[in-house]
Amino acid sequence: MESTHRLTPIRDGQQRLELHGSFPPHWPGHLTAGLAGKKISILSGNARKKQFEWNASFTLDFSRFLGLPDKVNYVELAQTEPAGLPDEAIRLDDFVLRRLASGDVEVTITGPDQIGFLARFLRKVTFLSLFPKEFDIDTIGGAIRDRFVFGGIGSLKPTAAVEEILNKTLKGLVE
Repeated sequence: MESTHRLTPIRDGQQRLELHGSFPPHWPGHLTAGLAGKKISILSGNARKKQFEWNASFTLDFSRFLGLPDKVNYVELAQTEPAGLPDEAIRLDDFVLRRLASGDVEVTITGPDQIGFLARFLRKVTFLSLFPKEFDIDTIGGAIRDRFVFGGIGSLKPTAAVEEILNKTLKGLVE
C-alpha cells in the first residue's frame, strides 16, 4: 500500500497532519527531525501500528515556518533520514517505565518543551534497538507529556537487559 498524507487547517497557523501507510522503523524520528529542521512545531499527536501499517495524526504549528505547509512532502520526511540533527542534551522532569503484559515497554515522559526534543529522544531509544509501536505526544504551556510503547526489531520483545539500559538512560536525562 502507498503511504499517504493529508493536511487540514484547524486554526490560525495550525494544521492537522494525518499519515497512513507503511513506514520504516525510524520514521517517527525522521519525521520529527525533518519538521524541527523546517521550524514546524508538533503540538500534539498520536500514532498506532497495526500489522505493517501506521495511522498517525499530528497537530502542527506553522507560525515559524517560512514556506507553504501544503508544499512539504511529509511522507518523504518520514521516510528519509535527516542530515545534521544537533546532538544537544535533552532534559526530562520525570519518567515512568514499565513492562506491559504484551512484553513491550511503555515509557511516559514529562519535561520542558525543547526544539527537536522528540527527534533526539527517539534517536537515543533507537540506539537500544527499540522502536515505537504506538505513541501519544502532547505539549501544553511549554511542557511535554509523551507516552510511547516500544518493541524490539521485528516482533521481538525488548530484553530485560535493554530495559535496564533504557532505565539508566532515562535517569541520566532527569534534572
